[in-house]
Amino acid sequence: MTARRIRIALLRLLPVAAAFALGGCGSGPAPMGGPGGSMRWLSPRAAYDLMRRQSDVFLLCVASREEYDDGHVADSVLIPAVGLEYCLETNPVYPRINRGRVPRKDQTVLCYCWWKTCYCPWIPTASQLAERVLREKDFRNVFFIDGGMPAWIEARLPVERSPAPVSR
Repeated sequence: MTARRIRIALLRLLPVAAAFALGGCGSGPAPMGGPGGSMRWLSPRAAYDLMRRQSDVFLLCVASREEYDDGHVADSVLIPAVGLEYCLETNPVYPRINRGRVPRKDQTVLCYCWWKTCYCPWIPTASQLAERVLREKDFRNVFFIDGGMPAWIEARLPVERSPAPVSR
């Protein structure tokens, strides 16, 4: 395991540790929940059908770069959830992948991450964090893939993978 992957794993554990320190699982109702609530969820097949019907759907992957490289929906823009707030108007991250593309507020946005389910219902997924940012930035036509990329792959829908890095 590379040092970078270890750091990512540790960063993912921080919110879980904080949740347990602040009362842990089972201490009350979950603030975000899964499908339902204010987020508009689509099954992977329904999301794929939406992409086929509407040619200008903005595909937004809010996972990490490593997860994106492991598999993503073709032509997706990669903006990790932790930086989404700062990259929606001008997109300086991952120029080879994103080519400066940003969503328009009148455009349908289809968002996904790599988390199949929350490890703890009190810890939001990357998609749920993105939903907050997109709502605060007045994006109104936003959908999320229920189950993220794992469900997309399980549904046997087209997946694009980034080439392995060339070792030096």
